[in-house]
Amino acid sequence: MAPSVIVPAAAPATVTASADSDYTIKVDVTGLVWGREYYYRFFNQGRQSPVGRTRLAPATGDMVDQLRFGVCSCSNYGFGYFHSYRHMADRTDLDAVIHLGDYFYEYGNGTYPTADEQLRQLEPPTETITLVQMERGKPL
Repeated sequence: MAPSVIVPAAAPATVTASADSDYTIKVDVTGLVWGREYYYRFFNQGRQSPVGRTRLAPATGDMVDQLRFGVCSCSNYGFGYFHSYRHMADRTDLDAVIHLGDYFYEYGNGTYPTADEQLRQLEPPTETITLVQMERGKPL
């Protein structure tokens, strides 16, 4: 089971993930207000993630005039163009972004897409078969 912590909004919190919880954590933040934007970031092994932005969804039964969703789907890192994600992240009128597919595939370099179509090298460079190889292919 993932380590869990409950913290009030705007309070710093530190939770350590470990192999025992598959390097996952759960943070329940209290005192949040629907419609307000909140920002977060992660720190790991001396590195930090870009600042993330989120907005709380309406509570069950709350009436809203509209909700706007950004939708994206399967994204093969080896030969995709990803500027559309930046455009979607820059939008302030979206209430949620829903990703309906994968971004990591098990293919090795030059197999799918072909070497001629591939825009960037994959890591690991060979077909992904083991969990260790899968972990190597994930970004921070």
